[in-house]
Amino acid sequence: MNFIRLGVLGTLFTVLMSLYTWSQEAWSRHITTREGLPSMQVYDIFQDKNGLLWFATDRGIASYDGYDFKVYGIEDGLTDLTIFKFFEQPDGRIWCSTFNNQIFYFHPDDIRFRPYKYNNAIVRRNIGDVIDEILCFRDGSVMLTYSISAGFTYINAEGKGSDLRGKDFGIFELGDTLLVQLREREGRVYSFFGMKGNDLLKKKIVKDKIVSSQVHVTKEDSRVDAEQLGDFSVIGLYNNVYFKEGEQLLWSKRYQNQIISVGAYLDSMLYVSLRNEGVYIYDFQGHLIDHLLEGKSVTCLKADHEEGVWVATLSSGLYYFRNPRIKRYVGIGSNHIFRLGKSVDGALFAAFYHAETFCLESDGTWRPLFDSERKIRFKKWGDRSKVEILPPSKTVLRLTHPVSDGENLRELEWYSTFIAKVGGIYFRLSAGHFYDVNERSYLKGELDYRTDVFNRRINDLYWSNGRLEIATLDGLFYYDLKGEKGVRKYADRELNVRINDIEKIGDDFVFASTNGLLRRSKNGSIRRFGRKEGLSSDVINQIVVEGDSLLFICTNNGVNIMRINGRAWKIDKMMLLRGEDVEDLEVLDKYIYVGSRTGLYRLKKSELNDRGNPPNYFFRIQDIMINGVHKSRKELLNLAFNENKLEIRFRGISFDPDRKIWYRYRLKELENEWNYTQSTSLIYPSIAPGSYQLLFELSLDGERWTAVQGSAQVNISPPYYSTWWFRLMVIVVMIVIVYLFFKIRVLTYNRDVVRELIRIVIRKLKKKDRYIVVRSSGKDVKIPTHEIQYVLSADNYIEIYTKEKRYATRERISHFMEMVPDPLEFIRIHRTCIVRIDQVTAKTPNSLFVGDREFSVSATYHKELQRLEL
Repeated sequence: MNFIRLGVLGTLFTVLMSLYTWSQEAWSRHITTREGLPSMQVYDIFQDKNGLLWFATDRGIASYDGYDFKVYGIEDGLTDLTIFKFFEQPDGRIWCSTFNNQIFYFHPDDIRFRPYKYNNAIVRRNIGDVIDEILCFRDGSVMLTYSISAGFTYINAEGKGSDLRGKDFGIFELGDTLLVQLREREGRVYSFFGMKGNDLLKKKIVKDKIVSSQVHVTKEDSRVDAEQLGDFSVIGLYNNVYFKEGEQLLWSKRYQNQIISVGAYLDSMLYVSLRNEGVYIYDFQGHLIDHLLEGKSVTCLKADHEEGVWVATLSSGLYYFRNPRIKRYVGIGSNHIFRLGKSVDGALFAAFYHAETFCLESDGTWRPLFDSERKIRFKKWGDRSKVEILPPSKTVLRLTHPVSDGENLRELEWYSTFIAKVGGIYFRLSAGHFYDVNERSYLKGELDYRTDVFNRRINDLYWSNGRLEIATLDGLFYYDLKGEKGVRKYADRELNVRINDIEKIGDDFVFASTNGLLRRSKNGSIRRFGRKEGLSSDVINQIVVEGDSLLFICTNNGVNIMRINGRAWKIDKMMLLRGEDVEDLEVLDKYIYVGSRTGLYRLKKSELNDRGNPPNYFFRIQDIMINGVHKSRKELLNLAFNENKLEIRFRGISFDPDRKIWYRYRLKELENEWNYTQSTSLIYPSIAPGSYQLLFELSLDGERWTAVQGSAQVNISPPYYSTWWFRLMVIVVMIVIVYLFFKIRVLTYNRDVVRELIRIVIRKLKKKDRYIVVRSSGKDVKIPTHEIQYVLSADNYIEIYTKEKRYATRERISHFMEMVPDPLEFIRIHRTCIVRIDQVTAKTPNSLFVGDREFSVSATYHKELQRLEL
């Protein structure tokens, strides 16, 4: 299902003495009712053992598999339309609390909703509150706690209920509130809150194992939430959060607004959500890591199996953060970043589309280069000389020399035309003439810029070995100082497109163009990299070289990464900001900064190499069909010889909306190579009798494949006439017949009859020839398929060649495989040519031979050629 991209989730900036501080937001997607969510009010999120995400709302519950939402309501068995929370039990069932306190449960394997059989007992004991915790024991009894009322309701296996108060099992004090803990043999802890002075539990509750780790019983008028994390506990009480190890309080924080929920995710982080204040992310030491969705009321935060983070809100639906470690700066200037640049001392500058220019300070703040009177702040920026920023108006700011503190300059070096550094000289192109901006004059001498008029818009310049490379809207030009006079255009057709950027790696030039990435080797040969080679787009805006082994390719569909190892240039499957129109990129210290038309993003360089292992994609075979008939896995183990057309629908689960799962599969005993697809179905049109294991592996980037995540055993019995018992039976029958014939002396009287009988029996035992019947030269011709050598296409006709003859018939070559009874014996090597495999006598990397005739194999079918064994 396609999600709607959010531009900006919130805006925050503080202005203090001309100092601008940009807030940072993780890159997210907003999911609403338009994508299939039943309501914008979401209370809880849960991922079941099969990978499905479940959402509890005030309009039913919904499951999501990365493709579609499926909504369930009263007609599906829910006891109420408002569902608050999911509670997973040791037996795999998921229990749900509701607004009317009539609870229900389901199991992820069958998804059938069943009401609790003693709901009436719960309703009768209702104390004007909603259920906040459900615990189910092995004997069928149930324990319930409530959102704002201290104590428990206990209903035994026969449906008899009681309210329990009393005996304290361990007390941890937080102000005027007590945290009471019930400890069990296996170390699991069940806790609740009560007010000082109130009676606590006085009865022994149960002997069964307590399976919950939630804390939900509170004092009056307070909202308390907590979660047990092994030896650690995080507790939210009204507007205070406490984090403790065992009984020791490690740290606490106090907020202005009321806490809605607290919890943990990704094993090392905590979250605290506040009413109308979003959600705060902390590490276990209490350090603030992030602040998301400011202004929203967050009810729940859950990390999925890919470490994507899902956030539920009270009135704004869901938010999905594919990678919360990618931050987006918001709060100042227009969103459209046009250029990023670094000064000689490593400071990062950002130029916006409307010529606003800012510099990133070491404390993480951004300072504008100019005051309200457009005076440059030389006191701050004077030591940063030779800064180049290129806004869309093609004006460039250059600070050509250090300026002492206090020196002021009203006339800034802003130019209306292009400026660049060439051969150690900074110059600009003005009115078609080259101009030295250091000397404020035209250069004289060996290269006379005054005589070289060039009325084209220049995107980039590069000086190398006495030649000036000039990137323009009309292609690539050059000025050769050593030889020719004047500006000339390269004759190469590949370079006759818009060139946006020029970089050099070793002896090779690389050009960013509107027709892909162009690499020109030292010998002048040009190689193009585009979508077919793995880039996300053919429109390249900028190229950034990092060291001598990494290339960032900024496109109008995200940033591609190319890794260089000698002469091998390989496009990495990893991408940054897919879907963004990226204008520029800079690498500074340990961070990568990416500027796009929607803003400025930041991520750590370490994430480029922190690939890890692929997650579990919860692969599942959904449907199996044999010869068009639905079959179970058990039925696959005993198929007849003619039940050999196998179709399977399958699906893995990934919630990343910008990437589809790659699947690869093979019949282990039949295929040595994997078959690759992004489709969620496969078909084997004809499988020979035998025993096979069908294996599946999954990947998102095409490089890191999971271990085998799915398999199916397929057993196809041989035809009865190929079985040993049938052959033995025929031999016995033949012996009996011959004996009887001899006994009645038929051999003496009619030798021909016996011979004919034996011939018929032998012919019955012989495997039938496979053939096709075609219309050729006005006659129906029967052609044994084992005699066919190759087939050629001629418009609407095909020519079938045997060793002895050629047959022409009106048929398309694409239908030939459907005509023959043994299509697996043939291989297609070109859109106009099919060859019978057992007629192939030799092969090369790009062709194969049938007898003395050579056939070229097109690039589309090279993979088939590589898999062909002689």
